[in-house]
Amino acid sequence: MTTAHPLPIQSHTFFDSPQPFAKLASADIYDLAIIGGGISGVSAALEASHTTLKSILLERGLETSVATTRANSGIVHCGVHTTQGTLKAQLEQKGRRIFAHLCKSLNVSLRRCGELVIARNEAELNALQELQKSCAALDLECSLWGPARVKLEEPNLAIDSIEGALSIPETSVVNPFELCNAMANCAMANGVEISCGSTVTGIRKINRLAEEDGDALVESAPKVIFELRISRQGSSPVYLYAQTVINATGVDAGSVTELLKNATPINITKRRGELYVLDKNLKDVVTRVIFSVIPNNASSKGMLIIPTVDGTVMVGPTAEPLGSTGSNMADIETTEDGRSTIFAHAHALCPRIVPEEIMYSFASARAVLPSNDFVIRDEDGFIQCAGIQSPGLTAGPAIGAYLIELVKLRYPSHRMSSIVKPPEAWFWYPITSRLCRTALDKRHGLIEKDLNFSKIVCGCECVTEADIENAITEGARSITGLKLRTRATAGRCQGSFCSSKLRKLLAARLGVSYEQVCRISHNTPMDKAYPSSTVDVKLYRPLDCSEVGIRASLVSNLLFGPKHTKESALNAFSLSTKLVQCIHAFDLVVLGTGPAGLGAALAAYDTNPDARILVITKDAYVGGSLMYALHRSHNAGDGSTALTGPEFAVQLREDLMKTGVITILNTFILDSSYNTSRKLFTVKCMSANVGQLEISAKAVIFCLGSREKHRFNAAIPGTRPYGVMTADAALRSIAFDNVLPGKRVVIFGSGDSGLLAARQISISGGQVLGIYEPESHLVGNSQYLDLLTKEFDIPISYNKSISRINGQGVIESVCIAPVNPLTKGVTADEAETVACDCLVTSLGTLPQMALVKGMGCKGVSSQYCGLLVDNRCAVASDKLLYAAGGNLHCHPSAESSFAEGKLAGFNAAIDVGDTARSYNPPSVNLTLSETNRSDIKYFMPQSITLSKRPTDKSGETFIYFKTTRAMANVRVTVSTTSTGKVLATEKFREVSPTVVTRMVVSNSAFQDLVPGVNITLKLEFDPHEFSVKVVDNRLLGVFSTAIPVLNGAKPHVIVKNKTPVPVDRMSSVLKELNATPAIQVEAPVSAGQTVLRNVAGQTDFVACENIPAMK
Repeated sequence: MTTAHPLPIQSHTFFDSPQPFAKLASADIYDLAIIGGGISGVSAALEASHTTLKSILLERGLETSVATTRANSGIVHCGVHTTQGTLKAQLEQKGRRIFAHLCKSLNVSLRRCGELVIARNEAELNALQELQKSCAALDLECSLWGPARVKLEEPNLAIDSIEGALSIPETSVVNPFELCNAMANCAMANGVEISCGSTVTGIRKINRLAEEDGDALVESAPKVIFELRISRQGSSPVYLYAQTVINATGVDAGSVTELLKNATPINITKRRGELYVLDKNLKDVVTRVIFSVIPNNASSKGMLIIPTVDGTVMVGPTAEPLGSTGSNMADIETTEDGRSTIFAHAHALCPRIVPEEIMYSFASARAVLPSNDFVIRDEDGFIQCAGIQSPGLTAGPAIGAYLIELVKLRYPSHRMSSIVKPPEAWFWYPITSRLCRTALDKRHGLIEKDLNFSKIVCGCECVTEADIENAITEGARSITGLKLRTRATAGRCQGSFCSSKLRKLLAARLGVSYEQVCRISHNTPMDKAYPSSTVDVKLYRPLDCSEVGIRASLVSNLLFGPKHTKESALNAFSLSTKLVQCIHAFDLVVLGTGPAGLGAALAAYDTNPDARILVITKDAYVGGSLMYALHRSHNAGDGSTALTGPEFAVQLREDLMKTGVITILNTFILDSSYNTSRKLFTVKCMSANVGQLEISAKAVIFCLGSREKHRFNAAIPGTRPYGVMTADAALRSIAFDNVLPGKRVVIFGSGDSGLLAARQISISGGQVLGIYEPESHLVGNSQYLDLLTKEFDIPISYNKSISRINGQGVIESVCIAPVNPLTKGVTADEAETVACDCLVTSLGTLPQMALVKGMGCKGVSSQYCGLLVDNRCAVASDKLLYAAGGNLHCHPSAESSFAEGKLAGFNAAIDVGDTARSYNPPSVNLTLSETNRSDIKYFMPQSITLSKRPTDKSGETFIYFKTTRAMANVRVTVSTTSTGKVLATEKFREVSPTVVTRMVVSNSAFQDLVPGVNITLKLEFDPHEFSVKVVDNRLLGVFSTAIPVLNGAKPHVIVKNKTPVPVDRMSSVLKELNATPAIQVEAPVSAGQTVLRNVAGQTDFVACENIPAMK
């Protein structure tokens, strides 16, 4: 199914006050009320939908399966690890036999990957033989493997420590949240009512007295009913009446049982399980679920390595007892001890698994009974379903059937025929297909039916706008719900790039404000009630998918100057509803339009105006990160007046429009490859409203930038509330959405982005409580810290780390602990708690390298985690492949990235035009002087290519390095390693461990070198003092911000003050700018236009970008 169809509108039979039994009509009483929307409750609801019973499921969260079910390992167990003869074992076997048919019918992904039980000593080998006997008893296929077979099948395991293994192919993996919600939707489509956001706070059994009934008492009338008091999202309680109640509330089964007088107590013990999802670098590290032999006295199945249906690998879970009571916060938090234990175990099994590969983590509590078995029993209409721990997911469908059989037994046998629906009265309701799970050659089928499948929202996980719309139609009511249904925000950036778009889509569909969506969680009621899960929504119909429509859409995505006409730009492509291709290979394709990408395109065109150059960007604009760099420190390298990032982007766009370069906007890069025989690259893309796009090119320059490290990269334990974001995400929220990330903000890390975010948050009306840096020194630019100190008096603390994040739906506080400056250890027991509503992290960047690594680059540097590169920005020696900007390393400024992009563009254009070029040009290695081994953290490039073309002499080589300590009056020398002949030298007044230093060397310095003569980089103290450092105060009192635009193509415009504001007057200017109702200007707006005059009697404000009027 491509487009989700709205679920039926439901009105529940709730009462505002308790009702006398005698006044209740039959239609007022439910036959069945199920409390709890996890796997057990939803399975019961699906089974109940096969009956004519009036049934309702009550779930306290905004969606089903938001507690234990969504946070388990997702394994469909084979049953060999469960004690036989128990109810648990019986239902597990029945459940696993149902799974394949159930998942296929509901369009839920199921991966039959198998499992491997590892033995590492003689005793464990003997245990494998016992497991083999158990497999035979359960009619399970299995085979014993020796170390050689294990190495062949799972080469990444620690083979030297493995004595043998048992392979069981039956085991599968599934997405438990996806399955549970698909079952819930199917039950709902077949008549079962589902009420989310409904917490049962009271249960009372009511007996009907004969003298009250009179002649109305008939055999079919209930003698006993249950009254349930329900709290719904902060409103007054409502009441519901049902003949039978199923208690399927997981870890809360005991407390729900206590609501009913005289019910048999349920003694639930909570057991927390932490799981860690690894980066997709390790997606193939194992292909099966990896078990260790489970000891006889073990309380769980142990810690596992688990491949998932979504292409990641998980490790865990722990099994930590929490007791029978305790806050829900403890149920869902990850811990330092848990992480250490899991990775010690996983690393011993598979050495490639290390904590540095964590993409994200989560935890939940499991419900455990003293018997360690399931308890399912009928207590006079109150049916207990408790202790459903592992293998509860596997047993789930069978548990549902078991529960409904108990319900049926409460009715006379002669009524059975009327209770069970005939087969033709029931139907499967499969969930919609997602683009990322559809083969490349099949995706055009989805796009032809709905062009929203061509609009990628989440690039990390290839999630489209159609996927999001379908998920909302199918019940998503929060960002977390969208993530669990579609994987949007679940990738490497953890939502840093896509969260804003998701909130806009969710707010628009649900009729709530952007701010409400930002703050909603599964367990936090809203002040304004959400629409119910059955809200009627319009179907999203396909747009014009004809070639005429594709042509119009492609034109709207193309950006070109007067050197092209619409026809000449379109003539580069062959149009098709299935696949748009370029007719002839482009000479050069530049990926990305940040400062490096624009620099590359401009330089390539200047160098070779006849070259056919295409630039591709996922954004609807050019400029990349410049568009949210609101600080005023950019220029194009000509020493002109400092510009804001948007102004710099406008300037570069105008320069680009003067060239013959074609730029395609709104286009995500999905994959890339290289054909060795044709010596051509193929770049596969998805272009909004166009569909699949395939570009061929002789040369490619990657300028896709970097992403900031998030809290999981730093392994910060705690819960996963809203309000934790990277500094880049905070800056984008302000610049693009004019939304303040928080009112009381903590900044973790003192990198440039953190310092800039602290200033921009303060400018926009927020309070920065402090900047906490784990190092002993400032990591970012000291000038930015000077501004913060003088303008806003924001404190900064060194040797401090975030040891814990607290909060369930929304962040409530962080724990800040001291860091030992020598060992870098965090003393968590000495932490102080700081209340806040936002945590912004500034922990460094990671290059976006996945695509370029797949195209055959030289490798990755272990020092700076970027690509190995030569002085010409070439990242491969056998093909025309280049990279610049954040793709390579962290640059000290946009100007530095722009200059490196120009260098890459210059060399690529030269190489494309040189038909006689060798694909393996000679080079010499650049090494580090032995005396500087401890002084330099990293340097690049690693080699210098020796080209003898005259045009190369006009080029430059940039040598970047970062030191381990601050050094003053430094002379940097490049010389031949063997003879010490000086090739180039440059003096620096100071170098710092916080800023990358760039040395510029003319290529003519290397013209006499021959292969085999390596060169050395050396730093030494220069006795001649440099001039005294002059503090630049030009940025003091100079700032930019976003203000609303009426009737504009973009809702906000970036503005800057024309003249500096005295520090003592900044608060009054900011107060007027941030006043409510907000200041507004009307579109169109031109860059440089004065839009606000004499704000607070201090200064005018001018626009930094062009905002056309809305069409």
